[in-house]
Amino acid sequence: MLIKEIHLKSKAQRRGLSEKLAKQKLKKQGFRVYRGIGFFGPGAIHVDYPYVVNMYKELDKYLNERFGYALFAMRLVLGTTKGMPDFLCISGSEISFVEVKLEHESIKPTQIKMMDALEEFGFKVMVFRIKSKVFKVQSNLIGGRRKVLTMQRKLVKSWR
Repeated sequence: MLIKEIHLKSKAQRRGLSEKLAKQKLKKQGFRVYRGIGFFGPGAIHVDYPYVVNMYKELDKYLNERFGYALFAMRLVLGTTKGMPDFLCISGSEISFVEVKLEHESIKPTQIKMMDALEEFGFKVMVFRIKSKVFKVQSNLIGGRRKVLTMQRKLVKSWR
């Protein structure tokens, strides 16, 4: 399992922001990015937008061509979408899965089991740990110079 850290310039506490930023980074690196549950076929994705439905049908077609009957067997062994990583990424012939976590979040036992199973099938599994950096700027008005003071601040886990 590969763990990468992404440093952000703003607080990443809003729901979905970390996934959005990780998805943008993956796309810049040349990956085609899908939701992880797309591995289970278009029926696992519940959306009404025709473009998104077609995108996941194309993904299913690609996976069927690539793995054939083995895809059905993998889906059967995995059984559930619980613990599935956030993203399924394709670059060339490489297929990998990415789980995105904020600095204070831990990986759940169901996610660890799912990641282990995916690695046993030969997929690359990555965990992106999003870190928040807060920048303080100190200005000297007389000299016109600015001095940037960087502070690393840990996000506080809320129990709501």
